[in-house]
Amino acid sequence: MNQIAKEYDEAQQLTAISLRRYLDTTDQLTHLSLPELQSLADEIARIVPAGNVPTMISIGLANLRERVVPVQETRRNLALLMQGMQTFVDKVKYSAIFGGPAAILAAYHMLLRLTGKDPIKSFPEGTWQFYVEFGLREDTAWHACETVGFHQALQREGAQLEPADELAAWIMAAAWLLQHYSELLACEWTERVQLRVLGEALGEPRLVDQWLKIRPYSAPSDEDIFIAYRRQQLEQFCAQALERARRDQRRAYERAWQDRRAVAERQAALQAYINQMDIRAALTPSEYNDTRTPIPPNQLHIGVIVRKRYYLIPLRNAAEHARAIAAELLALRPSLPVATLDRALRTARRREQPALRRALPESARQALEQLRTAPILINWDMANADDRLTDIRSGQRGIGDHALTIFRTARSNVFDLSHIFFDAANGMATAEILTGQAARFVRLLAAQRLSQTPAQGTAYLALNLEAPSTLTPAKLKKIQCSPEVSAENRTVRLELIQDVRRSLLKRSDKLRLTVNDLLLLYRTVFNPLYKPDRAILDAIIALSQQRDKAVQAAVQLVTKTLDSLRQSNPALLIPIDATAISPHERIFPTTFRNPMPNIYEKHRQTYQAFRMLEQGALGVKASEAQAMRLEYLGMLQKFGEVLLAYKDVTMRGESLSTSTIRLLGGLPPAVQRLLDSLPSHFDMLNDTIKGQEVFSNVGQVAATSSLRRFNTAKDDNEKKMLAWGIMTDATGVLHLSLRDFRPHVAALIGIGERDLAQAMAQDYLDKFAQGFNAFMEELLYIARARGR
Repeated sequence: MNQIAKEYDEAQQLTAISLRRYLDTTDQLTHLSLPELQSLADEIARIVPAGNVPTMISIGLANLRERVVPVQETRRNLALLMQGMQTFVDKVKYSAIFGGPAAILAAYHMLLRLTGKDPIKSFPEGTWQFYVEFGLREDTAWHACETVGFHQALQREGAQLEPADELAAWIMAAAWLLQHYSELLACEWTERVQLRVLGEALGEPRLVDQWLKIRPYSAPSDEDIFIAYRRQQLEQFCAQALERARRDQRRAYERAWQDRRAVAERQAALQAYINQMDIRAALTPSEYNDTRTPIPPNQLHIGVIVRKRYYLIPLRNAAEHARAIAAELLALRPSLPVATLDRALRTARRREQPALRRALPESARQALEQLRTAPILINWDMANADDRLTDIRSGQRGIGDHALTIFRTARSNVFDLSHIFFDAANGMATAEILTGQAARFVRLLAAQRLSQTPAQGTAYLALNLEAPSTLTPAKLKKIQCSPEVSAENRTVRLELIQDVRRSLLKRSDKLRLTVNDLLLLYRTVFNPLYKPDRAILDAIIALSQQRDKAVQAAVQLVTKTLDSLRQSNPALLIPIDATAISPHERIFPTTFRNPMPNIYEKHRQTYQAFRMLEQGALGVKASEAQAMRLEYLGMLQKFGEVLLAYKDVTMRGESLSTSTIRLLGGLPPAVQRLLDSLPSHFDMLNDTIKGQEVFSNVGQVAATSSLRRFNTAKDDNEKKMLAWGIMTDATGVLHLSLRDFRPHVAALIGIGERDLAQAMAQDYLDKFAQGFNAFMEELLYIARARGR
């Protein structure tokens, strides 16, 4: 046993002993038996070996009379657990295996159960909201998307615009969003809840999915009020569903929707949801979490970045004076220095922010406080449309305390979104709505149908965000987030995937594999198949011949990364939209690892058998090939059923009984043991602790959407190495993105070899797309092949 393992084992035992002694000296706090409580204590000690801190928290929880723990008490307890674990992590260098904030939340859930508290009601905003504030707050936890609708509208209209008009339109769109965000949230919440109630009454569980395909992102006329139009469309959609229903179903819906108690509960839940998701707030960083601090309405601003300098426009002036302010900003000859403090703070870890900011000069601190009053930043410095999303978002983008930054390119607009305020689905919807509003305002400006007046007095505030000389690169390097590179690809053939799905269904109506199922399947088998490009191998060999220690260390990490792929069956963290179940829950994550790692071998054997049969090779019998196909397609069916079982557990949050698991009989014994190990109740936090990669597929956007690209976020856990983002646009193009955080990336960047790290990520993603297309072609051949 090495020293780290020994110290971990000792800390785990001390934590367990402390908890067990406490349990032995207290009255019964919960319905759990003493052996169950002791087992729970052991599990807590395993996850957070933090000495007597868990026991101290247990005593405090037990002293609370109510079963529901107040939110502030929960925040305090989580911070205590983080503090206790940080001491241990620093002492024994346990960070390589510590699950981070997810582990803390998992342990806290167990402490609530240990002391008889209600884990569900003690997280009134859902566990995911707590998790993002503790574990998705770094710069790497922002996600991005791109729309082209604004530029398409300009081309359609053929309008002759002044340069200031485009900026004015986006200022007005941002102002509109801030003024109407509560109403938008109310629309979002009502749509999910009402359609869930209606679907349950009518026996139509897919009503939400049907609505999302036709939900409007803009009004048909510039004179129409978008929110009113959206509500009207929902009413029509519900009315059409009710027309199809039986009388008893309609009555069941009316009783459920109009019940007085249910109406009162919905009103309270709606207001709580608006408070939870409101972007009109600033994030206040502390050592262990970020806290949302509401911005008073009379202090709200919109931030505009022009020539790498920041300007704040009061919300009250934004709409009426947008054109005049935009023209003045674009014509301005700035006397202030270029902003550099923002970049220094943005890439520094959030836990370091309080100390960093306290050490700044008073003038800089005041400027940062002013910047915090702008939930939306508009970076008007032109970015390269051909750049990757991660490169575009690397421009000036605030200090990480706000909700959203908008970038522009010659062909599109890119939206950089904080995961604390936005998950992928609602972030992309917000981007599309903003795009529609900006297009509306630019048309109205071009037609001179908007009243615009010159600003009186001070229309905007210029901020001096020059970094002080004391903030040296050497000092910042020690506290920065792990660097990343990224890659994008759009060569996956969606129509080929659909051909495969149709052909599989002809073989068996049980072979209902989704596009995401097939992508997931190939992801789990891809690593051993990957062969780096020759140019990459040559570059690695050239580096290996250098004697510099840092270079040699980087080469070793690169080699280790490539070697690790040979045996890899990665655990994939899959975020699933939970808003159809309960909007405040936001996301249910689940972790998936392929329980049939030999499935690709069976695929190749089956494919080769039919190829040899087609070529008339000796020794190949049609009956044998058909038997191989039957076995392989059976494995594909079971693979899809396992994924469906995971999703069912995730989405219901209910017990998955042994009898349901046994419906998947016929799987290999190893797979049955894996399914037996599934918890009887879904524990989202334990799943979040696992997972080496994020695999986020937002599906195909609505037919009216102008979204073109998307990349996902990575949580603050250093164990997450890759983040896959997948989106299919309205034209049927499937876009892949990959953010690469593997250890070799930082090492290569450190020796000036970012281009090589970038090339490795791009080659990896390109080979995945090429291999997936080949895999689909082979699967299509297998599905359609005829034995002689």
